[in-house]
Amino acid sequence: MGPLPDSTADEATIQTFEDALAAIDAPLTLDEARALLGSFRDDDDDCFGLAWTLVHLIETAPSSPLVQLPPTGSGPWMQILWERGE
Repeated sequence: MGPLPDSTADEATIQTFEDALAAIDAPLTLDEARALLGSFRDDDDDCFGLAWTLVHLIETAPSSPLVQLPPTGSGPWMQILWERGE
């Protein structure tokens, strides 16, 4: 589906993403967690909490999908995952 929409997205778009995240069974495999990393936006918009839902879903994987410090400019959500995984 691509990256999460920003907070200016219409209600139907937000609902579509919310439903898609809710349909994912946890715990994730490491490959699934890595695939979902591309869903984060590069800004700090949490899209009405959907970014936090994504963080918590990724954290159900057996280990962190991030194996090294995210590069500068990778966005706050990658930094949050890195810090929480440490």
